[in-house]
Amino acid sequence: MACPILFEALPPQVESTDEQWQDHLDLLDPLRRAGLAAINVPEIVNGHYTTVEPRAFAAALQRRLGTKVILNRITVHHTLPQLRGWVAESRLGHGIDTFVLVGGESSKQTYPGATVLDALHGLRPPVEAAKGALGVITIPTRRRPVGDEPERLLAKAAAGARFAISQILCEPGAAVRLQKDLAEAAQSSGRAAPQLFWSLAPVARPRDLDFLKWLGVDIPPAVEGELRGAATPAARLEASVRLNEGIARDLLAAAERDGAPAPGFCVEHVMLSNIEAGIALVDRIKDVGRGFRGSARAAVPALAASTW
Repeated sequence: MACPILFEALPPQVESTDEQWQDHLDLLDPLRRAGLAAINVPEIVNGHYTTVEPRAFAAALQRRLGTKVILNRITVHHTLPQLRGWVAESRLGHGIDTFVLVGGESSKQTYPGATVLDALHGLRPPVEAAKGALGVITIPTRRRPVGDEPERLLAKAAAGARFAISQILCEPGAAVRLQKDLAEAAQSSGRAAPQLFWSLAPVARPRDLDFLKWLGVDIPPAVEGELRGAATPAARLEASVRLNEGIARDLLAAAERDGAPAPGFCVEHVMLSNIEAGIALVDRIKDVGRGFRGSARAAVPALAASTW
């Protein structure tokens, strides 16, 4: 059985025509048969790529593909009453009940809205009453003497986070350590940990690497050198896929070795030109997951899928 997999689908650009919307949905149509746990729809507010309203796109995907969608919301730009209203509108108006709550880009900046912890506490009752679930973002390299990432994740789980989706990985080391440390911290404290979904993405062009670095993804020099040095986009893409397969295999093997809960994965296409490559990567990661005993377990009932 395959491990639980999410697919992150970028919404179309703002002012897209009906034909462009249709083309975008057509490209994602193969996901209908992918056996996904859900499709994750991000919210982008940095101006690099301005999208249509994510909720409208997510609802269209859910109707077309018959696959559960997850909406991301950056909490720090909204008050808690505004977030409650948005969640109610998403559920009643669009049939969406599961959300990833995202914080601000900088811990040094003051934001006018709710923190992720405040939003979790405030949104948990209505979301769980509607049989939905809340998730958060995790950054495996965010390790600190005070406020270390395992402790942050346990605090968010106590506040209502059922799952956590990572920043894109280009190497497994930091994620393996976080996965192990989180399991140990949960066991020693008797607290529940969120289900981890490790994010992976295909790379076909040098600009893909440039964009990942702009997003803050940690790319080891050896990995960057191998991918930039590929002779063709096809060779670079295949090297990237092998890298992603290796990361998934290492994380699943480490979970078995360390006694940690089996993780899931979130495949992101990042660039619109890589949608087909991202969909193909889903199948490759599913094949990797079939070789591990615990990979069919799901800690998030709201994301349960019969294909796991």
